[in-house]
Amino acid sequence: LALLTGAADGIRRRAFIRALADNLRDVAAQISTLWAPSGGDFAGKFARPGSAGSPYPGVKEALDDLINRMIFFTEFTADTRLGRPLGLVGGGGGLPDPTAVEARRSDSSREDLIADLEGLQALYRGASGGLGLSAQVVLIGEALDAGLRRAFETALTDVRAISEPLEAAVIAADPQVTQAYASVKELKTRLAVDLVSAFGSTLTFSPYDGD
Repeated sequence: LALLTGAADGIRRRAFIRALADNLRDVAAQISTLWAPSGGDFAGKFARPGSAGSPYPGVKEALDDLINRMIFFTEFTADTRLGRPLGLVGGGGGLPDPTAVEARRSDSSREDLIADLEGLQALYRGASGGLGLSAQVVLIGEALDAGLRRAFETALTDVRAISEPLEAAVIAADPQVTQAYASVKELKTRLAVDLVSAFGSTLTFSPYDGD
């Protein structure tokens, strides 16, 4: 806060913004390197399990890791972006805490959550002409695939129905926020039950357990 106040000439403010921009540049460069074929080649190592440098000895291990990460990320996203502001996660005792809303100063919390869910949905349904996990699930059972697709759509519909900004919706005790939280948690449950069952995956402990 000292960087943003008490500086009439704006020197501290400019320094703070510069530091944020530098950090964003560095993080973006790190992510790019992790994905680049000449760098970490994350996508290549996932697509070629058993190859040199791949952390996955086989296809099952790669799919297990992907499915577990989808489940953990869904739960973490629901709890962090909705559960904590609602006071349902993190020792809030059921009392809403608008200050726990992520990105509340930019009012982008709801849009960030939508982007998270759309990314997960793309992994399931497939994107850019590629095959998603749905292509295998539908072979096991059309009803199973339809149920998972509905769970994604319901979660997205309920989150999009939250009035903006999310902080104001929490302060106003908008029941849509609670509904959205329940829908995203239900999506996590469907992934943990139906998706794990469809692929015969082994569900491991979440890295967020105990938080």
